Amino acid sequence: MTDQVNRLPSLVPPFRQLGFPGAPCGGRSCCTDSVGAEIVRAETGRTITLAAFRAAARPGDPTPCGGLTPGQFLRGLRAFGVKGYDYVPNVTASDVLKATDRGIVLTGVGYYAYPTRAECEIGGKTDLPFRGAHAIAVFGRRFRDGRWICWVRDPDHHWDGRDADGTPAPPYDRFETRYLARAIRALIGVSTPVGTWTTTFMVAKSD
Repeated sequence: MTDQVNRLPSLVPPFRQLGFPGAPCGGRSCCTDSVGAEIVRAETGRTITLAAFRAAARPGDPTPCGGLTPGQFLRGLRAFGVKGYDYVPNVTASDVLKATDRGIVLTGVGYYAYPTRAECEIGGKTDLPFRGAHAIAVFGRRFRDGRWICWVRDPDHHWDGRDADGTPAPPYDRFETRYLARAIRALIGVSTPVGTWTTTFMVAKSD
């Protein structure tokens, strides 16, 4: 088993949520759906829309501007034939990165603590003012120049490859794993319309 970094060039284009055609709420609530579509493509070779993932994960979609719960996310994966993924609470960045040896991992972050462009080698948080709970796709890590570096896809970009300031969106974000740890820990205490996050978590492929 190996992490997913070497697969990134073949998994294109990245799924980006903002303004994605036909997506619920104009894509603004679709970070989880974007990661789900990434996993479906990697695991099955099938490319789907964010709306298709949402319809499978939460049939009827009574709240189009609300993201998916972990349980709903798993329902969406299974609807497209993806097996072996489970919800895991109380995780660290180390847990998340080890799980990339088995497949792409969804993890929750507090977006206010996601690394900035200045903190990243490639990519980084866009200039959007969003500071809430967010889902990202983690692909893996490498040890380089005495540091652990990780590769992540953050869906919070415009679907056609632009950032909010008009600059090209990166194909992935690459940064030191300490910033991933910071963002994962920052999920604790973030309020949502249905409650406050009290645990870190990931949805990852089982051993």
